[in-house]
Amino acid sequence: MQTLLTRIPTIDEVLTDHATALRDDFIAYRNHVYRIVNLCVAIVGGRDLEKIAVAAVFHDLGIWTNALSTTSHHPSRSHTSTWSPARARTGLPRSKG
Repeated sequence: MQTLLTRIPTIDEVLTDHATALRDDFIAYRNHVYRIVNLCVAIVGGRDLEKIAVAAVFHDLGIWTNALSTTSHHPSRSHTSTWSPARARTGLPRSKG
């Protein structure tokens, strides 16, 4: 049985950057992110862990921080403005805009 991942620097850094916006949901969202990471790692193994971490930490951040408009399903880009893919060292393309 594989040990559960509970500390990944990229995830912890992004969550810390958004702790104020997450407020009382910080722990719940953190747990949500790590559940996803551990599920993905159980399915595909540890390869591409950094990419999995980036996808997991951002995938619902807009919903949990109310960055989504109540009348639109288009996420606000403000929740990613202080984070760059280069910080994750993944080689993911930089978003435009």
